[in-house]
Amino acid sequence: MTLKDLEMLLIDELYHLSKVQNMDIVKIIDDFNLLRRTRKQEYVYKRYFLAHYLVRRRHMTVQLAGYYLGLNHSTIVYGIKMHDLWWKWNDHKYLAAINPIPKMLSVTTYDNPVTTYTVKYNEVDTENVEVTINGNFPPKLLTSFEKPLTGKQLSEIFALS
Repeated sequence: MTLKDLEMLLIDELYHLSKVQNMDIVKIIDDFNLLRRTRKQEYVYKRYFLAHYLVRRRHMTVQLAGYYLGLNHSTIVYGIKMHDLWWKWNDHKYLAAINPIPKMLSVTTYDNPVTTYTVKYNEVDTENVEVTINGNFPPKLLTSFEKPLTGKQLSEIFALS
């Protein structure tokens, strides 16, 4: 058995183990037929949105997210990059194409402890605010806090965007 075969076997096992917790994603992929091999924008944009969601919100590896969507890891990385760009620009074409997936996921977001955060803040003075964020998120997410952040920067890190 080669190393590549072993890697695919592990990804396959991880997929089957995580599939139970991510049935909402599996249902969306089936409902919108996103495993279909096509380059039509409506399918591509939905896959890119889900790639972003799986990696950033469900904290999956790019390989496992690719397994869910039938894509390779480099396509997942590119899709996340493009999602970030289009989301930041509020690209109407992209937002229309991914509709209604964000709403479908936001309903289940509240029940999912991985994507639920509690935020408390305390105004220290007129320019500084102390923020406490509690939730289940990977520690590597906190390594980007090297300097004081604006509220917009914090929301970009922790919000679905």
